[in-house]
Amino acid sequence: MLELKSENTHPIKIEVLPTYVEELSRPLKNDFVFNYFIKIYNIPTSDIQLLAKTLYFRDGKRSETCMEFDDVNEEQAWIPAGDTYEYSEFHTMRTTTGNMRGEIILRLIETDEIIKVKIPLTFFRIFKADEVLKLQKTTQGPRLRE
Repeated sequence: MLELKSENTHPIKIEVLPTYVEELSRPLKNDFVFNYFIKIYNIPTSDIQLLAKTLYFRDGKRSETCMEFDDVNEEQAWIPAGDTYEYSEFHTMRTTTGNMRGEIILRLIETDEIIKVKIPLTFFRIFKADEVLKLQKTTQGPRLRE
């Protein structure tokens, strides 16, 4: 059993980018596939090793699923100080909306300290083309052709 010494006290940053995967989804069977890309920034001066993760998924009907893993992306990766680690995974929702949150447990190699870093709350949603255009107009991002 890992002993948790601290939580989010080290400058390790996690970003999540979700996308809807239309070609793998089956809307008539209520299977909506989302891909999410995770990028971990190891900002401290110590190398880190990713040990485990816990993910919580909640669909649009508030049905929640907890998934625990003894690894991250099927390995216990080592991330040198100042470096990043990226991976992507899929999750199927029974609704067109939902969210994910969680935590990664890692080891600071220099001190052998075990810490927990939160995976930010991330929302899954299928956007229609007009919604994307509206969002782009409000954020001044690049525009899609209508």
